[in-house]
Amino acid sequence: MVKFSIAIPAYKGVFFNECLNSLLQQTYSDFEIIIVDDASPDNLFQIVENNQDIRIQYYKNETNIGAENVVDNWNRCLQYAKGEYFLLMGDDDKVSPLYLEQFAKYIEKYPQVNVFHCRTAIIDQQSNIIDLSEGWPEWESMLDNIYHRMKDRRIQFISDFVYRTSFLKNMNGFVKFPLAWNSDDVTAFEAATNNGIVHINEILFYYRTNPYNISTTGNWMLKAEAMLQKEKWIENRISKIDKANKQECIICQLIQQNLPSQMHSKLLQELSNGVKGHKIHNLFFILKKYKKYRLTFIESIHLLLICIFK
Repeated sequence: MVKFSIAIPAYKGVFFNECLNSLLQQTYSDFEIIIVDDASPDNLFQIVENNQDIRIQYYKNETNIGAENVVDNWNRCLQYAKGEYFLLMGDDDKVSPLYLEQFAKYIEKYPQVNVFHCRTAIIDQQSNIIDLSEGWPEWESMLDNIYHRMKDRRIQFISDFVYRTSFLKNMNGFVKFPLAWNSDDVTAFEAATNNGIVHINEILFYYRTNPYNISTTGNWMLKAEAMLQKEKWIENRISKIDKANKQECIICQLIQQNLPSQMHSKLLQELSNGVKGHKIHNLFFILKKYKKYRLTFIESIHLLLICIFK
């Protein structure tokens, strides 16, 4: 069994070669690369051919799964994985040559943990570093991770996580939300439930911000739906936790107190995006579902003003 399976659910070709090169330059060599081409219009196969390596496996979907159901492609990647640990790589991102070497060290140090994380640098289209995620404690519980993520104290992405493959498969893969919006968060929470999450404070992952990301595109309605699903998941998970000590009770209480307002604020941002540019039909759709979105009269008026003036 290889140590790491690195999977790329690939569609965009613009940065794909740079992504693949960063993986092939790893100082730790015990890995496989699984590429699942989601029926891309770009010639991804030619890029793979130009980077011939026996560790690369290439698969192509007959039809495009698409952005809304992209988690299905993530889990298709997982089905092919033979490694002990699993990394899902964005096709426009890249990693440090030390990525796998450092993760292997922490995996050896914490053999009982199912999910590991590293610090991230945000890069632009020219690979210039423009921002940096904050440092974390080396180990934290699922509750701590939920709380700090809820309070926007954690910047994290799908590819700065490494999972124990068997655990991820046993939980039926990545948690599916529309557009994979919040799927990375909730999957990490689930994997950290019993043994927490280990963080490496070295910059090992480079997340590329560009106009092609789902975070900068995507359907506002699907994002709003995903936020509601995430909120419900956290509420259900918190309700089932056996609060073993006073600190866990405090964190659970703070999550329960803050979660509705924190998630509602993010929901309003997406609803606002949906009505900008005089999209009156979207406004009518939202107002018809005001109970689902828990909109107050003032918030409804605010959306109307955004629709008219922005």
